[in-house]
Amino acid sequence: MRGKISTALVILALALALAACGGKKAQEPEAEPPPATAQETTAAPETAAQEDNVCLYLFWSHAQESAQELLAQMQKGQKFSLAAHEIMKPMPEGAARLNATCMPPSQLDPILGRQLQDLEIGQTSFLFDYQDGTALVMRTTDQFWRQGSELFKQGDYAQAEASLRRHLELHPDATAVWQTLSEALAAQDKQDQALEALNQALVYAPDNPAILNDQATLLARLGRRAEALTVYERALDLAPGNPLLMHNLAWALLEQDQELSRAQELASKAARLDPQQPRYWDTLGRIQKARGQYAEAVISLHRASSLGAQNQGNQQDLTEALLKLPPEVVARLSKRMATPPPAKQAKSPAPAKPALPPSSDPMGATAAPLPLAPQPKPPPPLAQAAPPQPAQTASAESAALPAPAPMVPGYYILVGSFRTDELAAGEMRHWRRRGQAVWMEWKQVEGKGDWVRVMLGPYQKRGAAVRDANSFRRQGFIKSYLVLEK
Repeated sequence: MRGKISTALVILALALALAACGGKKAQEPEAEPPPATAQETTAAPETAAQEDNVCLYLFWSHAQESAQELLAQMQKGQKFSLAAHEIMKPMPEGAARLNATCMPPSQLDPILGRQLQDLEIGQTSFLFDYQDGTALVMRTTDQFWRQGSELFKQGDYAQAEASLRRHLELHPDATAVWQTLSEALAAQDKQDQALEALNQALVYAPDNPAILNDQATLLARLGRRAEALTVYERALDLAPGNPLLMHNLAWALLEQDQELSRAQELASKAARLDPQQPRYWDTLGRIQKARGQYAEAVISLHRASSLGAQNQGNQQDLTEALLKLPPEVVARLSKRMATPPPAKQAKSPAPAKPALPPSSDPMGATAAPLPLAPQPKPPPPLAQAAPPQPAQTASAESAALPAPAPMVPGYYILVGSFRTDELAAGEMRHWRRRGQAVWMEWKQVEGKGDWVRVMLGPYQKRGAAVRDANSFRRQGFIKSYLVLEK
C-alpha cells in the first residue's frame, strides 16, 4: 500500500511541476506564419522616400499584335496581369514578358517614366515602342497592401480586409495578399470566406506548399479533417523535407486515427529537424501515447512542456501516460527528468530545412521584377589611389581599380569575370542589347589580383534570378552562373 501511495505522489509531483492551464485538449495543426509584410517583401521601410515610389505593370512583346490584343482586353474590363498571362500562354519563351515593380523614379527607365507621368492609378498607357518591341504600362500602387498589412498587425481585421481587397482589385493574382486576406477573414470568424480566399490564391499558384498548408489547416479548423489530410499529403509531396508539413500531416493522421506508425515516423523526423518546436514534441508524445508507448510519450511530452508547449492538453496527456507506467519506471523517469541536461545540449541545431517559402511577391504571382536602369560607371580614381601591392609594378594594368558603382539591395546573376574593364564592358554591351540591366563590380581575388565582375539584376526574389539565369543558359548566352545577394 505504501508503494502505491509513493508512486501516486511521484506522479502528482511530476504533473504539478509540469502543469499548464487546463482546458481544450486537442491542439490545432500549425499554420504557416502570415505572409511577409510590405516592408519584408520590398526590403525597404516605409519612409517618405518610399512613398514616392512608382509602381507599374509592364507588358512587352516582340509582336505588336500581342500588345494590341492586351489593350483591347483591358478596354473590355479585363485585369491587366490576368489578360497578359492569357495572351502569353501560347507564345514561345522570350517572345513576351510581364514585369511588375515599385521603385524610385530616379531608378526607372526614362522611357517608362514618360509613359507613366500622366496616368492615374489603374490607368493604362497607349502602345509605345520599347526595346525592339511594343509595350504598354499600367500605373498601380502597393499602398493598399502596406496599409492592409499594418492594419492586420494592429488587429483591425475589418479595415485590413477592406484595404487588401482594394489591392487585389489591381493585382488579382497576388497570392501573398490572398493569404493575408484569408487570415483577416478567419479572425472575423468568416471561415467560409477565408477558405475561398485561399482557394483563389491556389488558382494562381496551385503547387505552392505554403498555401496548401494554410488551406489544410483551415479545413481542419472547420472540422473537415479528411479533406485536410489529403491536402497535407499533397503539400508534403511538393516539399518533402519540410518539418512543418511533416508535423501537420502527422497531426492529421493522429486526428483521423490512421497510419499511426507513419504518423510517429513523421513527427519524430520533424522533431529531429527542428528540436526547438514544442508542438512537434507534443504531437509526437500524443502519438506515442496512442500507440501504448507510455514511457516514450512521457519523455516527449515533458520535452514539449519544457519548451513552453501552448497546447493546453499537455498536462493531461502527460498525467495519463504516467498513470499507465509501473512504479519503478515512474521513479526512473522522475530521476531522469529532474536532472538538467548537459550545457552542450542547450543549443539545439538549426532546422535542416528552412520554413515554407513565401507564396509570392504581392505585386503578382508570376510577374518578374523590372530591372533597374543601369547606373553610370564611376570616374577613374584620383592620384591618391592606393599604391600597388608588393610584387606588383606601378603599371596602369596592375593599379587598383576604382570602387564599384552603388548597388541596390537584391539578388544578382554573376555571368562573367574579366581581367580588364574593357573586356567586361564588351560583355555588358551584349547584355544591354538583350534588354537586361547589367552592372560591373571590381573584385580583388587573393593571389590573383583584380577582376571585373559582370552581373545582371537586381531581383527582389532569389527564385526569379535563378529562373532567368537558367533561361539564359538554355538560350546559350551563358554556360554557368552564380546568384549573389547584395
